[in-house]
Amino acid sequence: MSDDPAAPSGPKPIPLSQAQPFRPPATRKAPPPAKPPSNVKKVLVIGIIVSTAILIPLVAWRVYLKLTVKVVPPRNVKVEWENAWQLAKGAHREMFAIQSKAWVGGEEIKPEDLQKFKSGLGTLQKTAEKYYDLIELMRSQGKLNSQEASDIGGTQIILKTWIWDAHGVLDPASKAPDYGGLYIPMYRAEKRMSESVKSLKAIKLTALEIKSRWNAAEIQKTVDEVKKLRDEFAACRDEFQRLDDELKKGLTLPDLMPDKLGELEDLRTFAATAQQCFKEARELRSEFPGDEDLKAGLPPKEEPKPEQKEEPPKKEEPPKEEPKKEQKEEPKKEEPKKEEPPKKEEPPK
Repeated sequence: MSDDPAAPSGPKPIPLSQAQPFRPPATRKAPPPAKPPSNVKKVLVIGIIVSTAILIPLVAWRVYLKLTVKVVPPRNVKVEWENAWQLAKGAHREMFAIQSKAWVGGEEIKPEDLQKFKSGLGTLQKTAEKYYDLIELMRSQGKLNSQEASDIGGTQIILKTWIWDAHGVLDPASKAPDYGGLYIPMYRAEKRMSESVKSLKAIKLTALEIKSRWNAAEIQKTVDEVKKLRDEFAACRDEFQRLDDELKKGLTLPDLMPDKLGELEDLRTFAATAQQCFKEARELRSEFPGDEDLKAGLPPKEEPKPEQKEEPPKKEEPPKEEPKKEQKEEPKKEEPKKEEPPKKEEPPK
């Protein structure tokens, strides 16, 4: 031991009772022989390489399609046609306003209005192309018998009428005021007919007064006016009939009925009115003296009125007596018989 008090003390001795027994070191076994190398890792690596080589072009192609090819959303036939039809109706309103100047005020369609008219016709034609496009789409979807197809088909006759009318107005041979098409000639004839109807009514109101004055010049003038009105009604009737025939021919619908097209119904209504007015003018002319009577200065012959036979006075029938009501006799009540007092017996004599 060291005399230095700061020096560390040595290890304490372990008692024999706590000491562990000595074990000799275990002998190690020799390692087993090395196994041959596995091919799994090699196969996995090759699979990863092959799949990468395949997936990279596919991913690249998918990215290319997304960047270049636009995805077409599902088409809504009803919405597409409604939008196209609204454009067509707006174009027709503008074209109709331009045409109305020709029959209301007798104006000539100006070049700038013709350009608007051509633009409107282009809109109508695009709407017609949209119709055929949607019909092909519905055919591919098997929906030609659907309500949408029926609604679209019902508008085609109107659209075809508008297009036919526009082509007639833009025809190079069509010039003011006798423009072609449907609406201008139809409403020009209707306006002429309305003015003639007013003149005919005015003559009817004064016809009796004119005949009573028996002024040959005045009567001749009135007769000439009536003849002119009669011919005007006949011309309007023929114009309506011509438009009726040409419209059906232009639409390639010879059996078209008025309930399918409002314009055709208007034409036939106007034609019937013109025919009725023609008959009235002819009847009014017959009420005036003929040309020979006017030249001879003879008053019109009054037609003899048919004699009315006097009917014999009706005999007054005597007033009918009302049958007397039978009075029912009430049964007489039988009075009770009075009891007679008993007779007294006389004593024997």
